Amino acid sequence: AHHEATQSCLAMYEKTGNTLTLGLSATPQRTDRMRLSFQHSVRTCTIQNLISQGILSQYHSYKLPYYNSEIAAKIYCQNPEKWGKTLAFFNSIQECVDFSSILNAHSIPCDVVTGSSNRDKQLELFINGELQIIANVSVLSEGFDLPELQSVFLRDASRLPCIQMAGRGLRKSPCKQFCNIVQSENSRYQI
Repeated sequence: AHHEATQSCLAMYEKTGNTLTLGLSATPQRTDRMRLSFQHSVRTCTIQNLISQGILSQYHSYKLPYYNSEIAAKIYCQNPEKWGKTLAFFNSIQECVDFSSILNAHSIPCDVVTGSSNRDKQLELFINGELQIIANVSVLSEGFDLPELQSVFLRDASRLPCIQMAGRGLRKSPCKQFCNIVQSENSRYQI
């Protein structure tokens, strides 16, 4: 629903002719300051509220003194079983490529998802366990849902991107007791 003000949503509303619309979103804020047109908005939920209600997964927080591809790869390679199926976010495609190269050199299957890569094939390999970790900039920060995701490595960011990135791993699943959230102590927003 946070995309409600986009042209594609407006076209959908016009085609369906609905008089009432219920919009649901884990991130109801827009960073472009465009106002949503819903008559009523409920924005009282926080990650901690949703965890305490049993809607989101518990998590373990790991803070690194600094976050870049080399440090994140070193942490991951030290104990890949601890991190399991992981999504890693970086600030640039080059950082993703560097991270992936280090992991692959340690026989840890990792790929980089970009706006022009074969995302469907890569995600299929990831879901099937042929890839253990996927690196990306922000392609998978929303709209990607894999509840069994065990860890998320977050690039330094402000509140909304951090919530979106962490949210990928906070979905509940019978296969996990908690999610690992790894981020820098320097990030503007701490999960």
